[in-house]
Amino acid sequence: MRQKRIHSPKLAVKRIKKRPVSDKAVPIVKEPIPQPEQPPVFNHDEFKELFEMLDREESCVAFENSKLDLVITDSIVRSPFFDTSIFVTYSFIVVNQSETDLNLIVEESPDQVHTFEDFTQTIKPFETQIVVPKRFAKYTRLAFINPSPDVEAHVKVFFQAQTYRCTNPGE
Repeated sequence: MRQKRIHSPKLAVKRIKKRPVSDKAVPIVKEPIPQPEQPPVFNHDEFKELFEMLDREESCVAFENSKLDLVITDSIVRSPFFDTSIFVTYSFIVVNQSETDLNLIVEESPDQVHTFEDFTQTIKPFETQIVVPKRFAKYTRLAFINPSPDVEAHVKVFFQAQTYRCTNPGE
């Protein structure tokens, strides 16, 4: 069997090195390639006009932030109703600051008189949970059940909501 000759890159390099350098050859100068300046990750100037619009009174974005501190000594304590009808997005952040589990019931109501239970969940001791109602009604409130009424429970409730409304109609 006849063996094929394999071209070796090393041999090719050696052959090139052994050849005499021509007078027409251009010397290769190894200089670092200049790198373009990196633009900042966030260029505030590009968004200056947007920020100015958001700072003006005619901004269409409105944000609501309310905080409640509740002490639960009885078996059940309810928060006041929140009018959620005007909000596009809203949530409750519940912080259990006690050493006992708490059962949370999200209650929905069309008129603050008739309520229905949206869902129930348990919040462990020293745990923080974001609660988003599953159904929609005009009013929403939270009810907390303390399974250990002999232990005083402390809860922080943050209501955060966002809506889009313009102060100048037609914009």
